[in-house]
Amino acid sequence: SRGYFGAQACGFGCFENGRLLGVAFYWWERRYALRGSWPIEPQAAKLVHIVTIPEARGRGVARCLIQASTAAMQAQGRSP
Repeated sequence: SRGYFGAQACGFGCFENGRLLGVAFYWWERRYALRGSWPIEPQAAKLVHIVTIPEARGRGVARCLIQASTAAMQAQGRSP
């Protein structure tokens, strides 16, 4: 959904042979605060959505997305 993209948001995808197998989205700062959930630290980013296609389930796609996206967010100075 387009609602996951925009300022203070970052999305990651896992692809195999050009096919999207799964996505993960992080939000931070004001964007996450507007969600109305518990507060997070200023430098933190929160994983707000992760999904894989049914055919890819059980293949480690979500684990790979979480590991790679966590490293990328940390490289950007965020603490997921």
